[in-house]
Amino acid sequence: MIGDPGAVLLVGEGFATCAAARRATGYAAAVAFSAANLSPVAQVVASAYPAADLVVLADDDAHLVNHPTIKKNVGLEAARAAALAVGGRLAIPPREDDAA
Repeated sequence: MIGDPGAVLLVGEGFATCAAARRATGYAAAVAFSAANLSPVAQVVASAYPAADLVVLADDDAHLVNHPTIKKNVGLEAARAAALAVGGRLAIPPREDDAA
């Protein structure tokens, strides 16, 4: 966990994502270290801090959708599943092609 847990807790896939979100928001962040570990970490955090507002930070892996073997947005799908599993919110980074 980066920071001291409070009313809002962030859960993210990578250390850099969590450190940047912590710095930007001041909220504590739990690092899952992989997309596959997002749901288990979110569930542990939700159990340890049941009153906290959980926000799952998505890694937008849009480039993997066209990958010959992966063919899906691994980070976004894992984050969405983790948020649903704990009744948390989902934070998705803006894309360069999004309108300002």
